[in-house]
Amino acid sequence: MTINQTDEEAMDFNHPALFKSAPSDTASDAGLAGAQMAIKTGASPVNGYLPTLRIDFKPAWVKATLVKPYAAAADPKARCVPAVMSDGTQGFMYPHN
Repeated sequence: MTINQTDEEAMDFNHPALFKSAPSDTASDAGLAGAQMAIKTGASPVNGYLPTLRIDFKPAWVKATLVKPYAAAADPKARCVPAVMSDGTQGFMYPHN
């Protein structure tokens, strides 16, 4: 999935897109949400939040309204697939199949 924000929203440093430690508006913040997020296909929201993994593979939650399916206008056939990078962190590959 990818973040669902306008350029203006992404530049609003007073209201960043955040991961939460639990599926609740009152849960503690668990880091900044990235441009792409690993969310299991078909995951159901819990209290309006979807389960995800941070780049360090720790579980987190993201508000469902903050994400949308990945699509790149410059490369419409590409998919966004989670991958483990050579340094052991989470990253993404963009295959065309």
